[in-house]
Amino acid sequence: MELSERKRRILRAVVESYIRSGEPVGSKALADDLGVSSATIRNEMSELAELGYLKQPHTSAGRVPTNEGYREYVANLMQRALLSVDEIAVLDSLMDAASEEFRELLEEGTRLLSHLTHYTAVSLAAREQSGSVKSLSCIYVNEQSFLLAVIFSDGKTRTCQQFTDFVIDRESLDQAQDICNARFAQKPVREIMKQLSSPAYGLKEPLILDVCNALYRILQEQKRYHVDVAGLSNLLQYPEFTDLPRTREVLGLLEQKDRLVRYLTRSHHGEISISIGSEDAPELDSTSMIVRTFHIGDDMIGALGIIGPKRMEYSTTLARLEYLARRIMPDQTTEESRKQENE
Repeated sequence: MELSERKRRILRAVVESYIRSGEPVGSKALADDLGVSSATIRNEMSELAELGYLKQPHTSAGRVPTNEGYREYVANLMQRALLSVDEIAVLDSLMDAASEEFRELLEEGTRLLSHLTHYTAVSLAAREQSGSVKSLSCIYVNEQSFLLAVIFSDGKTRTCQQFTDFVIDRESLDQAQDICNARFAQKPVREIMKQLSSPAYGLKEPLILDVCNALYRILQEQKRYHVDVAGLSNLLQYPEFTDLPRTREVLGLLEQKDRLVRYLTRSHHGEISISIGSEDAPELDSTSMIVRTFHIGDDMIGALGIIGPKRMEYSTTLARLEYLARRIMPDQTTEESRKQENE
């Protein structure tokens, strides 16, 4: 259901008041600013609660945003912040002093983002892939799927199942296997990834393309990243993280590099991704994560993100993250940066 203009104003006011204070918001606190009676605001807040945007932590308390309330705020109600000329000048001077090498720029950006936001910043940079592919084997499963097995130069084997949109047979699968072996066997992994990341790498036949897609997924899973975390202790200044078991869970997740990489690499190609709470990671239920990925072609080479309480200052955090991301990789323009340029 689409919210009325008054409900939108009230929800925005509740979220922003709660972000500032961390205290449940009552109708009286909003009445003067909104020019609406306390009784009217109270009724609208009750309806917003029924719609799942607000909740009441205690019967005698005001309202606080739910995960859905925060998501609605970020997607449709938040006013986008613009960095001041002074802040841009400071960021530029600090980034200009950093190396032009991508990984060092990313590490400097991680440190700056944590310092500016007072949240925990995380980043990852892809390590150069080593080794080579020894051979590929395509194993027929049924008329619309096959298993690709990739044997690497170190003797390890990785497999994945690929489904097709068309009927296949063993003979055509064997032919695709031979063509792909001629193209990729005994080649370094980094060279193969470069070929597969190219928009047109010369292979047009649908079954061969499906073999290449399966190979790309396997090689992507083999990719290793350097992970950098800055400002771990910043989370401890927020009341949400005074609960020791909860804090220990979040900090524990930040130490699990493989899981952290998985969350940071889920973002869409070169765009900002905002996760509020988490359905698949209970440790992150009290947090929000904002991530920006960096790509060359279809190949993800890094990511920069921020982890903070759900009542983080989304608008200024997004502005700072996007500005730093443009300094790290200037030629990768996102929808977020296009919006800022048009304002």
